[in-house]
Amino acid sequence: MTAVLHDIWSATLERVREKVDPRRFHLWFKETELLCAEAGHFQIGVPSRFVAEWLDEHLKDAVSDSLSEAAEAPQSVRFVVSPKLFRKVQAARIEAQQELLDELPGGKPSADQNDLRHYSL
Repeated sequence: MTAVLHDIWSATLERVREKVDPRRFHLWFKETELLCAEAGHFQIGVPSRFVAEWLDEHLKDAVSDSLSEAAEAPQSVRFVVSPKLFRKVQAARIEAQQELLDELPGGKPSADQNDLRHYSL
């Protein structure tokens, strides 16, 4: 991907940030990436089908308008699931769940608990 396209996507995100509530922006755009751009059509990677559908339904016009402003020409946008982002988000979710389990009483057996398990009836 060329530096120019990345600059356009960065400028687009800045414009969208100005139009959208900060929490909403962080929630929906934190894990996005520019996948490709051809002849006025940008393909944006997202971590799940749910995110793709939600963005398409609720923020597609804001993104398309911002993208057109940044590129100085009419642009369309399509949100698609990026396998890389899907794996990244899933790994983070698993790690967060493991941390929660480790914090629970009895979540992580101590050495003494491991020894006692060998001798239980």
